[in-house]
Amino acid sequence: MPSKPKDPPQGFTSSPTTITKKSRTPAAKWGLEEISSMVSQLVQAKIDGETSENGFKKSVWNRVANSFEDPLKKNFRVCETKFSRMKKEYKEVKKLHKETSGFGWDEKTQLVTAEDSVWEVLGQV
Repeated sequence: MPSKPKDPPQGFTSSPTTITKKSRTPAAKWGLEEISSMVSQLVQAKIDGETSENGFKKSVWNRVANSFEDPLKKNFRVCETKFSRMKKEYKEVKKLHKETSGFGWDEKTQLVTAEDSVWEVLGQV
């Protein structure tokens, strides 16, 4: 007896001849003003003690998301993910600054600095 065809994995649709991937919602675009707003709100939430063992409470993330013009595009999960990525990038830059010779810090611009030759060496790695 022939076996029954299996359903496609979740998130995929199937037709007799093709399997296509389900379309994704476009990624949220973050402007400097929005990032600054989110960070300011998170700093205040930290000061106010609105944290849990694993970071900020869901109510904080919902408040941050609702502060944007289109909270559907920047829901609480999108805000959490953006913050996690920013933390990861910060740690990478901090490590470069501490452990790699030739890096400095510009207080005025709040940016890591290096001569072109240092960047060229990193580009070869």
